[in-house]
Amino acid sequence: MDGNGRPIPEEAPTRLTPLSGCLLSLLLGLLGVGAVILAGTLATSGELVWRRGELLETRLWLVNDPGNQGLAFSNDRVTRQEDASQRCVTTRVRFLLWRAEAPAAIDEFCACYTRVDPGWEYAGACTP
Repeated sequence: MDGNGRPIPEEAPTRLTPLSGCLLSLLLGLLGVGAVILAGTLATSGELVWRRGELLETRLWLVNDPGNQGLAFSNDRVTRQEDASQRCVTTRVRFLLWRAEAPAAIDEFCACYTRVDPGWEYAGACTP
């Protein structure tokens, strides 16, 4: 009863339907299998690379130096394109280290490329 003498309504317990429970279990199982495959691939090859065009890639790799251990992640993006034959690409690198000699920083650097047959040639660092 509340302060005015009225009964407090009971809330019905939230329950999953059998279909939503099965779908949730399937999703959790797939996430678990994906995590095992990811860990196995990183342990055997040391890196995963997704190419997104001629110059762009996303990369995840293991850091296993004497003083540093963990994961690193890099992502590229085109920051300047003068014409079809010149592009500047900025790469951002993030670290998740569980053992580090110094604090991990987010590194970012930029490189420009010129189109040559059959691909791209490094033209130097980006200028502001």
